[in-house]
Amino acid sequence: MPNNSSISSDNDSKQNAYQIQSDNRYRRRRTRRTTTPVVQTTTTTRPKTEHESNQELTNAFIEKLTAGVLAKNRTQVNDCFDLNFKFESCKRTDNKIEMVGEMLEQTGSNFQMIFDASYDQPVGHWLKIMGKFNGWKGHTYNIYFSIIRENLKAVRGEVLRCSPGDP
Repeated sequence: MPNNSSISSDNDSKQNAYQIQSDNRYRRRRTRRTTTPVVQTTTTTRPKTEHESNQELTNAFIEKLTAGVLAKNRTQVNDCFDLNFKFESCKRTDNKIEMVGEMLEQTGSNFQMIFDASYDQPVGHWLKIMGKFNGWKGHTYNIYFSIIRENLKAVRGEVLRCSPGDP
């Protein structure tokens, strides 16, 4: 006959094993149910710097200038300028011709120009810019415009495309 104490200890060990197994299941269930915290990130767009805004306006000016000159061989410079446009995006502000040349060269236009120009400073607040540059497809471009000395806004002028080989 089996010993009752062995049956009892057998049952106790089975009960303990069952309890341990049950505790482990409970722990596993609890760890499975926990969720990882969700981290939300918010992205903010930074405002454009003055240089970036001026560069966009410069690019827009060149696009309009290019389209106007290529469409009708002549375009009014003041039609191409945005009201907020300034020549501030250029490094060399002491020589306005170099500045305009640099402005035109740093854009992604088809001109890729060599800007040779001369200018005079009339009495008052006008700064006249006149020049000739060799541009796209061998065309020569004559550029004439005036800007207000105080805020460097272009006010009037034109760009004329000459035929290839024209002086």
